[in-house]
Amino acid sequence: FNTDNEITETAISNLVFRIEEKWVTPPISAGILPGVMRAIAIERCAVTVRNIHISEIPHIDEALLLSSLKIAQPVSHIGDFRMKLSPSVEELEAQIRAEVQYFSVR
Repeated sequence: FNTDNEITETAISNLVFRIEEKWVTPPISAGILPGVMRAIAIERCAVTVRNIHISEIPHIDEALLLSSLKIAQPVSHIGDFRMKLSPSVEELEAQIRAEVQYFSVR
């Protein structure tokens, strides 16, 4: 959380939430790092960017952790709030993974 009580990120991952049937992620202006997987989710997977206040936590249905190492990983709980693990979280996870271009540097 930042000083305005807005959700930001974890120590090693960006976050995406499904709130009121829409996938959203906090803006960089909330004090987060611009992760590569977050950018893919925004640019290619219709995730929108907006501030998310901590008072909205009870309204979060599903969530994903995004990072270059994990790509996209479902979240089971935020504190005492249990997240749903419905087909929509699996669909977004699969969509993000499909948009990743795997390569190695020689």
